[in-house]
Amino acid sequence: MNKEPTIEIILLEGFAKIITEAAEKFYEGKDSSMIELLEPLPSFLELGGLEDDQLRYSLLTKIEENLKENGEAVNFWILYSQDKRVNEGHYICEESDEKWSFGKIVNGKISEKRTFDDIFEATANFALSESISICQRNSSKIEEEAVVSESRYQTRTL
Repeated sequence: MNKEPTIEIILLEGFAKIITEAAEKFYEGKDSSMIELLEPLPSFLELGGLEDDQLRYSLLTKIEENLKENGEAVNFWILYSQDKRVNEGHYICEESDEKWSFGKIVNGKISEKRTFDDIFEATANFALSESISICQRNSSKIEEEAVVSESRYQTRTL
């Protein structure tokens, strides 16, 4: 019996592909922002992708599989982490031979850190966390702009 993939699996595979390829496309294309490259991802977040541990784990696993198939994508995500010029956010770095560190920096200090023996697992965690963070920051900016625009409109119509 040949079982057809569910819509959830199709969507997860699509989101995993977008995330896996985002850093590579960012550096190769030079004409797209990460926000533009990750544009479909907010729909995953709106559907509760963060709250559902099973969905998040499935997405993380698929990203890791994609990275193993496209090892060059790993290098682009590491480059993306190294190029960040902020004192807050996620990072990935080589800690020692064959040990990789993934974590989060807040106010210039490491607030979370996990060590991995596997570069693909570490990179998948970084790519997913960073992608979600980019989408959330962009969503907050859009909401702030909408509030400002609405208040300007109300001021003019009074």
